[in-house]
Amino acid sequence: MSTRKNTNNECPSNALADLNDNTILFDEFINSKQSHTTDRFGNKMDTLYQITKTFKQQITDYTKKLQSIENGERYIPKGGYGVGGLAIRDAGDGSYPKGCQYIYFSKNAVGNPVPTSALTGINIVNHPDWGLQFLGQDGVPNPKIFVRTIGYGGFIGTAEFITSANSTIDSNGFLKAALPILRLFASDDVKPDDGFIKAGFAHVNDKAKNAYAKKIAVGHYEIHGSLGFAKDGWYITLPEDANGNKKFFADYSVDENNIITIKTYTRKFDTNRCEIVAGDPIDITEGRWIDVRLDMVVNDSPYKQSEE
Repeated sequence: MSTRKNTNNECPSNALADLNDNTILFDEFINSKQSHTTDRFGNKMDTLYQITKTFKQQITDYTKKLQSIENGERYIPKGGYGVGGLAIRDAGDGSYPKGCQYIYFSKNAVGNPVPTSALTGINIVNHPDWGLQFLGQDGVPNPKIFVRTIGYGGFIGTAEFITSANSTIDSNGFLKAALPILRLFASDDVKPDDGFIKAGFAHVNDKAKNAYAKKIAVGHYEIHGSLGFAKDGWYITLPEDANGNKKFFADYSVDENNIITIKTYTRKFDTNRCEIVAGDPIDITEGRWIDVRLDMVVNDSPYKQSEE
């Protein structure tokens, strides 16, 4: 019977005793039914038998995982909780589905916070009678997004998220209600921010895309293509300095053709009237703009939206 010499000679070695030990090691690695053997330095190593056994077990475990995914055991199956599946439809009577899944509200459905638009969202119910819905307008260029609480067999309250679709950052860095928005500049060579396109001496968002601005002279501008200023809420904001003072004086009006005229001047204090009045014509401050909220003709969206 062959035995190991265990010389502990350094590697590499061509000593006959070490060749003997390597031959025994190779034979044990290939043919032994034991899980491990040792090299000629006494280091433990897996045999081919153990390596094959481990590999087969890994294949078996992976196959079981695939089967559990398919059967919905321990893993979310396709369509489970709405993942990978089609959204369920609302009942059309103001009720809400139980469970956690995708949900779809058609136009004019009872409980749809935007009846003129279809909504897609997620229905989350952690109690038989309570939960949340996150909903977004389907197939429109500036979608509104809502969160809604549900309970008592119906909808309790709805809140709209503030996004770039319903707000804007004015020239002074303040967040304001938006749509349609025109930013008026003294130059027609200013790169628009995301969500705006150039329109003459102005940048407009999608809801004001038919409006444009002209510069008639120093401090004299006209806005065309709208119905005038917005009828409710704010409609014009001038840039301010760090102390909240307006950078310039502005005079504005709307004529019978809905052309908005804006004229900007230096600020002058009238001692008789004790107020700031117009001085000499001056352009809008470089790097700043005038925010104008417009009233626009409502056109059908060019984006096709499901009627189903």
